[in-house]
Amino acid sequence: MISAVVHLDEGVPHMHLMFVPVVHTKDKDGNDIDKICARDFWKGQDSYRKLQDAYFNHIKSKGFNLESGMFVEDTDRKHYTVEEYKKITNYENTKKVLKEIKLEIPEVPNINEISKFSTKRDEKILKEIIKPKDDLIKELYNVIYHCIKKYQNNPKLLMRL
Repeated sequence: MISAVVHLDEGVPHMHLMFVPVVHTKDKDGNDIDKICARDFWKGQDSYRKLQDAYFNHIKSKGFNLESGMFVEDTDRKHYTVEEYKKITNYENTKKVLKEIKLEIPEVPNINEISKFSTKRDEKILKEIIKPKDDLIKELYNVIYHCIKKYQNNPKLLMRL
């Protein structure tokens, strides 16, 4: 066995197995050997079902509560040939439609447009936020400056306050 992965995050818990198909056989001289051979391992149409049944019975015999799926004969499911499946799924038409679909990729914004936007944004900040505050600071500075001059020239006025 190469790996065994249990999927518990899907609707039906299940296991994926990766293994090397080994068969017990005899060599040219009649000696018992184990050899890798997929062709001999998967004999007959129901060989996979037999493998699953053998696995199920082995796990159950070890005390695990494993549920087995239903046989296809016991369900209403039908297995389709590739041609039947393509007809049912409208494969050819879907393939044609997918070829005709063209992805519209939006244009990359022009750097000059972004620059204009940035400039307009900066001008708006300057006009609506910085300039009014700057004007207020200048106005308050002038008021303070004139008061200082006034009281420097006439210190007696300060005494009246």
